[in-house]
Order: sequence, then structure tokens, then C-alpha cells
Amino acid sequence: MLHLPPLTILVVDDEILIGRVLERLFGPPHQVVTATTVEEAIPLLNQYSFDVVLSDLHLSEQSGLALLAHLTAHHADLATRLLFLTGGITDDDTAARLRSLDNPVLCKPFDIPDLVAEIEALLPD
Repeated sequence: MLHLPPLTILVVDDEILIGRVLERLFGPPHQVVTATTVEEAIPLLNQYSFDVVLSDLHLSEQSGLALLAHLTAHHADLATRLLFLTGGITDDDTAARLRSLDNPVLCKPFDIPDLVAEIEALLPD
């Protein structure tokens, strides 16, 4: 079903269930590492060599945009492989900021084929 090379994926979402579902979905041969906050995710970025990052846009403490800022400053190659997941974009400032970025945005609930296609598009050729 998932026609992806083996990946190491960081999932940052304050909805624990989302992380668990993605862990089960991808499973071996993929490695899925989860965090519920940007603060939890930052040390993981130094412990693993991630192929892609899937991050909720609206996290409980800092936003997915804060994670992108950290990636841009400290892991620039990974910043281009960040896919935002969101239940919705609720304000014009966030919508304008997202339009100015090259990072894709996938709205929840999403279809698995759409998620896989977005991940494939982030991977180098």
C-alpha cells in the first residue's frame, strides 16, 4: 500500500492519537518518532536523521511555524521536507504566512494516498 523507501519520520502533533495512527500506518520498514510539542521535537532532531517531518500547524504551546523556524536555523535541509498537517487555518495572518512558504499543507482529516503523495513530493529524486 505504501510505496515509499524506508523512511525515518518525525511526527509533531499534540493529538497523541494522530502520532499513534501514523506509527501504525507506516510501521516497519519505516521508523516513526513522535513528539507532542516543539520542545520535545528539538532534541529528537539531534538524535535521529529524519527524512521528513510531519507537524501539526496548531500545537498547544508553540506552532508548527515555530518548528519550521528552528529547522530553518539549525537543520536547513530538513526545513524543506516539512509537511504541515492542520484541522484548519483560522486566521488571515497564518494563511498569508503559509502562502509565502514552499512547505505543503495537508488538511485533517486527510486521505492516506494524499499523505503518501505529499511525502513522496518532499523526498529528493
